[in-house]
Amino acid sequence: MISPGKILEGSVRLALLLFSLILIAASPVSATTPLFENNEYLFADEIMDVLPGTRFYQTYLENVNPGATMLIEESNGFSLIDDPRVFYEGDPFNQFRWYVDGFRIDSALRPGTPAVSLPLGLRQGYRLSGTHAGRTDTGFHFLTPDPKNDIHGLSFSGVYTDLGSYISEEEATGYNQIPKPSSERRKLQSNYLADYVKSHQFKNGSALVLGISALQIDRDFNDFNRKDSTFSEDGGQIDFLARFDIQVGHWDMSALSGVKFNSRDNLFAELGRLPQETYERDDFSGFLGAELKRDDLLFRFSLQREDQEITPNVLNFPKDLRDIDGEGMYPFEKWGDFSSNTVVLDGEYRTSYKPVNVTYFATIRNSTIYGDEELHDYHPILVNGEPYQVLEWDKTSSYTNHNLNIRAGITAEWQSTPRLRLFSKAYLSHTRLIFEDSSNDTDLVSPCVDFGMEFRRTEKDTLSFHVGYLPADVNEETNFFLERKRPSGTYRFWSDLNGDGKFQEGEAGELFGRTGGNTHLVDDDLKQPGWLRAMILYDYRLSPTWTMNLKLLYKRMFNPLWVRHPENNGFYETANGERLFFYNEPFDTFELTNKSVDDDPFYAEALLQVSAVVPKKWYFSASFMAHMGMGSTVFADGPSSDIGLLDETMANPNSWVNSYGRVDGDRGFVGKLLYGFYLADKATCAFTVKYRDGSPFAFVNAVNRHGQWVFYNDTIKGEDDRGKKGGPRENSIIDLSARLNYFFKVFQKQAMLFVEAYNIFDLGYELSENVTGQWRDANELQIPRSARFGLNIQF
Repeated sequence: MISPGKILEGSVRLALLLFSLILIAASPVSATTPLFENNEYLFADEIMDVLPGTRFYQTYLENVNPGATMLIEESNGFSLIDDPRVFYEGDPFNQFRWYVDGFRIDSALRPGTPAVSLPLGLRQGYRLSGTHAGRTDTGFHFLTPDPKNDIHGLSFSGVYTDLGSYISEEEATGYNQIPKPSSERRKLQSNYLADYVKSHQFKNGSALVLGISALQIDRDFNDFNRKDSTFSEDGGQIDFLARFDIQVGHWDMSALSGVKFNSRDNLFAELGRLPQETYERDDFSGFLGAELKRDDLLFRFSLQREDQEITPNVLNFPKDLRDIDGEGMYPFEKWGDFSSNTVVLDGEYRTSYKPVNVTYFATIRNSTIYGDEELHDYHPILVNGEPYQVLEWDKTSSYTNHNLNIRAGITAEWQSTPRLRLFSKAYLSHTRLIFEDSSNDTDLVSPCVDFGMEFRRTEKDTLSFHVGYLPADVNEETNFFLERKRPSGTYRFWSDLNGDGKFQEGEAGELFGRTGGNTHLVDDDLKQPGWLRAMILYDYRLSPTWTMNLKLLYKRMFNPLWVRHPENNGFYETANGERLFFYNEPFDTFELTNKSVDDDPFYAEALLQVSAVVPKKWYFSASFMAHMGMGSTVFADGPSSDIGLLDETMANPNSWVNSYGRVDGDRGFVGKLLYGFYLADKATCAFTVKYRDGSPFAFVNAVNRHGQWVFYNDTIKGEDDRGKKGGPRENSIIDLSARLNYFFKVFQKQAMLFVEAYNIFDLGYELSENVTGQWRDANELQIPRSARFGLNIQF
């Protein structure tokens, strides 16, 4: 319980902090509220420099966008070098798509993340496109500025993190929960950013704009080996992008070139992994694209290169299966040298068969992946600190494989009456996975059929309905799972002959099972997953100032991917009131197939947004989302618990116990509020407030019988779709952030000084809990309060 004295002290400190921020400054920009229309969010740079942190797309998705959820905690740029994991409209985070000016930039080595990202000064805006019968570009779009505009700017920013805490040293995080000291948390130690942008117009009418950003970050993570201890990570990133526009006859031509360097020395720490389970990673990505368009035709071509070097920080590290947060039961990630070449060719032809407007389109995307993986010698496996098994690695070779996707189809729009508009979309998707030995070559073909109707009842309101079947992507993660040349190994029982708890040669005993690349097969009857989607959108202009938007969405997945043992190699027995599976012979095959269950994964969402703007005075936006994501996933809690991810644990029947529950991205209720206003002609102030429910998780239990440890979910995650209460949720998160801008001139140049404060109240909500017991014991608390100071100069 927080004492009244602490509350009073915290209130005084907060008031002094806000008062000092107001004295420091703020900046005038032509602010407009983010636009939500046709299930598409448009966020322009007029407001990007007003709200706190929104030039960081991670902060925008976490704190501002009404319908998106980030599965990696973000505050004040903490996650800038992490691989983003975005949960949007129920899709698995590894299928989230990324674009820049219409070009796809999805990573082939890190599916669900962008291979390149824009320098901060070239982020003209964001466009988050949701599912819609009239569009095919669902995903996150970076928008760049027109090179013909006069652009020349330099900006710097840094953080200050020693701002104390308003919570007590021993803060209970909920009912029946053990108090957790707040002194040690994941925390920013330093973060410096520099950004430069410049445009140039040539005499022949062509124009060029380019930018470069560089960041350094040093941060601490909780070390779950020891209570109240942390370990640090030092990382950095450089982003470069250039855009060149020219008129060639009747054609508009645009060329893009981008480069990203990313370096980390504790990869996966953001997921809660132990320091010995983290890796060093150096990434290089390069992108080159060209677009030709005129009124009726559009062609795009792009080439993307990625190189990645991953090295473990500790060789042959041991693993206790009593994992504190349930996220990394078997954290044996791939490492070595990886590269990929991705080629994308797009074409569109637009015509009109009055009164119907039609677009024919085709897309070819091919990723070629090269892997040269390294091996640990072994991994000792323990349970409760006692020797149990050893995983011995014994085989690998370099490999090459391909992921080819071809889509071709048509979209049509018909303005049948002045108030009624009809949409339709149909295409055929063909995915082919190609391997050197051809043993797991896979062909998947799936149709898309989508219909929509928009009715404008009055000039103030619009109602639309959409229903269709949408194929899900089968991306490069499936290639990695089916690549038979990847490392393989064996699980053997560990005979600790000298009782020292350390594995030595000669202590590997009886075979328990096989793992890795050469044990992976594909079902001959594998089908491509797909979503049946129904959606209602309603937009209503309450007044010239106020607008209301409502979205109701339901999606159900068919043919979800799954992994199983094709052979019968065990038996069932009741223990602890559960019907559990025990192996009676070693397993040696994992088959990629479709999960055949009565309960298919589904997603349901109801979202309401109200917004208003009075130009040059104030703007306001408030949203509330209730959503539910259900499915059976990999045996894990946390960000790894999502449909669409593939893992060998799915084949163990014990992972099916209480498996059908909420996915990690299901945060129940999510509310976001934005409010900005002008303090004076040269100063603005803005706030963002975020509320979201905590992540659902399941307590994990274990039974030791027949010489085997069996782990299973003791509860379902969160509630099931019938309202049955299962495991708890982690604490909800409440975050208040603010930004003040001040606009002035220095040496006759326009300049902006800003200060931002994040997690101002710092109430100490938790990020994860211990899943191995029956008490609500918080592992770690949210990122503490911090501030960012910056300067922007326009030349």
